[in-house]
Amino acid sequence: MSKSVSRERLSNSQNSLSITDVDASMKDPKSSMASRGILIGLVLSLVVILALVIALAVISAKKIDDAESKPAQMIQQPAKDSAKVYRCLTADCARAAAEMADSIDVTADPCENFHQYACGRWAKRHVLKSEESVFGTFYQVREDVKVTLKYLLEAEVTTEDPEAIKKAKHMYQSCVDEDKIDSLGVSEGLDLINKLGGWPVLGQSNTLGLEELLKRTRKYSNSPIVDMYVYDDSKDIENNIMYLDQPSLGMPDRKYYLNGRNDRTLKAYEKYAVELAKAFGANQATAEQQMKEMVDFEIKIANLTMPSDQRRNADKLYNKMTIATLKQRYPQFQWMDYFNGVLGVKEIGYRVTESENVIVENPDYMSKIFTMINGISNKEQVLANYVLWMSMSQMALSLPTNIRALRQDYHGVLQGSKTAEPRWHACTGYANGRLGLAVGKLFVKEAFDQEAKQDALQMISNLRVAMKGLLSENAWMDQATKVVAIDKLKAIIPRIGYPDDVMDDSFLNERYENYTVTASAYFNNTLNSRVNSVYYGLRKLRQKVDRQKWETDPATVNAFYNPPRNQITFPAGILQPPFYHKDYPQYLNYGGIGYVIGHEITHGFDDNGRRYDKTGKLNAWWTNSSITNFKTKADCMVKQYGGYTVEAANQKLNGKLTLGENIADNGGLKESFRAYRNWVKENGEEPKLPGLEYTPNQLFFLNAAHVWCGIIRPEEALRRIRVDVHSDVKSRANGPTSNNHDFAEAFSCPVGSPMNPVNKCVIW
Repeated sequence: MSKSVSRERLSNSQNSLSITDVDASMKDPKSSMASRGILIGLVLSLVVILALVIALAVISAKKIDDAESKPAQMIQQPAKDSAKVYRCLTADCARAAAEMADSIDVTADPCENFHQYACGRWAKRHVLKSEESVFGTFYQVREDVKVTLKYLLEAEVTTEDPEAIKKAKHMYQSCVDEDKIDSLGVSEGLDLINKLGGWPVLGQSNTLGLEELLKRTRKYSNSPIVDMYVYDDSKDIENNIMYLDQPSLGMPDRKYYLNGRNDRTLKAYEKYAVELAKAFGANQATAEQQMKEMVDFEIKIANLTMPSDQRRNADKLYNKMTIATLKQRYPQFQWMDYFNGVLGVKEIGYRVTESENVIVENPDYMSKIFTMINGISNKEQVLANYVLWMSMSQMALSLPTNIRALRQDYHGVLQGSKTAEPRWHACTGYANGRLGLAVGKLFVKEAFDQEAKQDALQMISNLRVAMKGLLSENAWMDQATKVVAIDKLKAIIPRIGYPDDVMDDSFLNERYENYTVTASAYFNNTLNSRVNSVYYGLRKLRQKVDRQKWETDPATVNAFYNPPRNQITFPAGILQPPFYHKDYPQYLNYGGIGYVIGHEITHGFDDNGRRYDKTGKLNAWWTNSSITNFKTKADCMVKQYGGYTVEAANQKLNGKLTLGENIADNGGLKESFRAYRNWVKENGEEPKLPGLEYTPNQLFFLNAAHVWCGIIRPEEALRRIRVDVHSDVKSRANGPTSNNHDFAEAFSCPVGSPMNPVNKCVIW
């Protein structure tokens, strides 16, 4: 979804998301696969040769009617003996089999640790590059997309290119021109500092005051102290409204500030601030003193913020009041001056009165932050230093090599990476993040198979049927709630691939008409894109909510559920292997993108999504008894995942923070398997993959787990435990399968084994 707020808040507001005939059964997966590792390379080669021979034979005999009546993945070996097991012999099946075989650890027991079984060999075959803090199957897909974008964005700008496409290419070109960026030094950064009133640590006096400081920084998409943005009113869904909230912090989460002054990451953060100030001209002693005061101030802010795992209750965050009430409750801040200063610029042109409504997401924070600020003896200096630090650190990646190196030193401590990512790699992300619809058009034309959209829509239809069954059959939800839940399921709006507008040059040119982009001014390009993004979002305040509009960047490898719009979105970037291929057997597609679809659908019925009705309105539409029973079921899952240890960090998961994603993982897996088996009932069993002795049901679960193959550095693992609403990859593979009876049956797991416990946590 599109939201007039930072990308961090946007991601938080939606739930986001690898030839001998055998007996068909596999009672002992470990022993039956013991010899596979030695023979797999030769076997797969023979399979490809055999597939070509069969294809040539079919062509020469002109017996094409059967082949035309079946998709490629269903072409089987000639059948003379019904006891034989048939194989998919296409090149796509051979590649999928090879990738899966190179991931599976046959020395592990799938009933003891399915993640190790599905991904153990993958982990042994991969090491992290110096610039990486994490890597996995999911990230490989993103890597493939970035390589495609590199090729597209490096193409010569032509006269035939629409203006929006030219701007996207120029954005990328300006980003990779490191010589030009370095030649400018910090001069452009100093210009921005002057626009923000001066940075005291540089010996400059900043007398703007808090309200003026925050008005000026909001223009550049920076909201320290208080965050303000515009989005749908969750209880008046036709209209947009202003939201006020606690700010994002300089470090990823409040927990990083609460471990004492000798904490390694906090010290690295403060050192980064000192060195950045020095790079702009501050002397050592002044930088050390004033940046220490600045960090002390931010520690106080962090202590006032609400922990992430307490922000999952949308009802608790919905506190609607007029600006008059806001002024009465929090009189230390000049609210009218701030709002009209932000909204009254010529590019927006709005004025508000005291009768204007706002939603305050954390009233407790608002009641304390200004009192805390007023209690600081040298507050003007500390405030200006903090606001300027937050502004300049956000622009660090647009500044010269020496400043980017300072940032990397800090991120090395924070995430464990040893070097910065290659510049082209970073720049594809920057271009896509700032002109994503224009970049998306290039990607769609180059890499998106239009058949994927129809296939995904059909799978969504099948997943709805499966979810309807789960809703109808569960024993803890009363009939009245089941009826409205099924209504909500039917009302979910799917978004597949890309918005149609992306292919309209006039739309793209108009969308980015105010963006000024040249091939040799990356800092200013970045600043200009941030300003335009802010204005675009804030202008929505006086516009009706357009519930048909969506602007997800097509070249995104992720999927989303948007509770206030009741929409599920699957961008073009995720509709590719191992999630989806038009010529894959359906057990791979349902174990891949089908699982993802089910995950997003289930978000509509997780601990947060359940609070929104079928129209996206924040509304108590469940009966009290159903809510009580849901909470009991959810508590089981909180305890289950809270008991998992993330091995790389040697710490427990936060079961509360990750609850919504865990519910979605569990429900999505069950829905997708049910949808696949319904497909089989209508279409018949599919051929197996070549060289592998697994049943189609087992291959479904193996592909679902294959998505979660990955490796991670300890620092990044710790960061994710603190801030990420998703569980670690091992828990995402083992948690849902251990709660799933179909998995236990597919792999013949004994009752009471780790992957088939007697007591399972099941909601949907």
